[in-house]
Amino acid sequence: MAKVLSIEISNSLIRICEMDYKKKNPRVYRQAMVPTPPGAISDGYLNGIDDLRTAIRRALNDNQMKTKEVIFTIASSKIVNREVMLPAVKKPSMLGTMIRNNLNEYFPIDLSSYEIAHQILEQMSDGPEAGKYRTMIMAAEKTLVDGYDKLATLCGLRLISLDYAGNSMFQAIKNEDTAARIMLLKIEETQTMVSIVKNKSLMLQRTINYGLAEGINEVTKQAVFNAENYDAAWELLKNKTCIKFNVSETAQRNARNTDLSTDIETRDYDESQEIREAKIEVTKSLDPLISAIRRVTEFYASRNAGEEVDRIIITGFGGAMSGLAKLLTNELGIKTQVLNRMEGVSYLVTSDDAKIFNFVSCIGATFNPVGFISKESKAKSKKDVDYTLWIIIVALAVIWGSAGLVIVSYLGYNEQVKEEERLKGLESRYLKAEKTYNEYTNLESFYTQVVEGDAMRNRPNNNILLFLQELEEKMPKDVVISQFSSDDKQFTMSVKVSDKETAAGVIKTLREFKSIMSVSTPSITMTGEEYQTLVEAYEAKLEQERLEAEGKLPEATPEPETEDGEEEDEKDKQYVSFVITAVYYPVNAPVDAK
Repeated sequence: MAKVLSIEISNSLIRICEMDYKKKNPRVYRQAMVPTPPGAISDGYLNGIDDLRTAIRRALNDNQMKTKEVIFTIASSKIVNREVMLPAVKKPSMLGTMIRNNLNEYFPIDLSSYEIAHQILEQMSDGPEAGKYRTMIMAAEKTLVDGYDKLATLCGLRLISLDYAGNSMFQAIKNEDTAARIMLLKIEETQTMVSIVKNKSLMLQRTINYGLAEGINEVTKQAVFNAENYDAAWELLKNKTCIKFNVSETAQRNARNTDLSTDIETRDYDESQEIREAKIEVTKSLDPLISAIRRVTEFYASRNAGEEVDRIIITGFGGAMSGLAKLLTNELGIKTQVLNRMEGVSYLVTSDDAKIFNFVSCIGATFNPVGFISKESKAKSKKDVDYTLWIIIVALAVIWGSAGLVIVSYLGYNEQVKEEERLKGLESRYLKAEKTYNEYTNLESFYTQVVEGDAMRNRPNNNILLFLQELEEKMPKDVVISQFSSDDKQFTMSVKVSDKETAAGVIKTLREFKSIMSVSTPSITMTGEEYQTLVEAYEAKLEQERLEAEGKLPEATPEPETEDGEEEDEKDKQYVSFVITAVYYPVNAPVDAK
């Protein structure tokens, strides 16, 4: 197959690419982008198929796209996905059979009304999981899939595959700078999809329920911008920088003459106070989006041994907004830029709206789509076989005569009636189960967000602060701590006290700390007079045992008396030096759990 149409339908835009299909270095021949009819799509489900058909057919005709094979890429929260680790097999193609045989282990629902697809994220190369496949398994309702199949038919096209938007983004970006950790932002009006890719592997993918709609609406509220409606505000944001390059008002005002912008027309000192204040308000409206992106970067670092994102790439609706990349660079501290080219993809820009960042999902869907497509649709696509079978049936019907045709038709009709009754019974039976499952998935998603948020809230220094508070309250003042080192799990410190009784008391007190789980003392060193006394006593004991064995006991020697008031020289003072290693007690554990 030489060419294919790749179509993405979002809440605001329909994006279409005519390009090579499943080629290593594909070429984009034509592209088009038109507004989505109002109310035509809701969370991936098609509601206004007739309006969509009209919009797509007009776009194809206006841009002279003649290709008949089509792929749709879908973004929907109703597509259920699970990441699993599958065992090593001789051929990756065998994983499909393995997944189908174990579906009940991955999804606790009846899957008779779902289409299943999977995508290999990476094959593990080392460690205990070496050779295994990290795989994403997805399930989409047949009603969702059938809507796109029906739309393709109404448009006079042949559906060859359906892709999940998350996979489309991953496939499009995985070959970009494989040595770096790249965060790909697909920023739309009401949602942002965040993907982090490293070494051609998808490390993390999240959907944020913030986009640019808040910023666009804020522009319409600021009279100085003179934007009469939402569309006019968006055109203004694309053509002129209507934001500052920091969210903080203090930072904005302090940097009025040192903005990152090199365009003289956008510098603060060329603006009136009214315009400056309006820009501040528009920038503040984008803070929820920026904060959500920041939380994803922190969560990724916490789950990957402190690894940080190297750079950020903006695609989608947000790629057209002037100044957004500079704002994200300043706020996140990570170099951010708009995607204007793709590794291995050649294309021809035919209009002002045909910039490559708009079509990343469409392009990625042609590389390796997950293949949400029913068996019925696949069978329908094999037109030649179907026509041949139909001709044979018609010929036999003519030979057998009209009576035989009536009998066959009746039997077929009777079977279809029974099948319809069976399906209606299943529908009524599983409606309640579907409702329960939807409630379960919503609750599970909420729980995951809470856990992630809690993990970001508890920082490593919390343990240290709790320990230091107890140390200040409970340790004797004459305890000297000469060295101290700590991470988020344990600490090591060197302690010096006057005698071993005090050392024992310090260790006992530490073991009673609420902030410490366990205490160990790998080394204790005694110095000065006490150490010398212990050595002499030991040697004297050995000598006494020798003399007793020989029958010779020495005469008792009186101990020398110490004059009252005699002060010990500073050089003869003794002390005990020892090292303590302790494990912190978890900050978020129950108070009485110790």
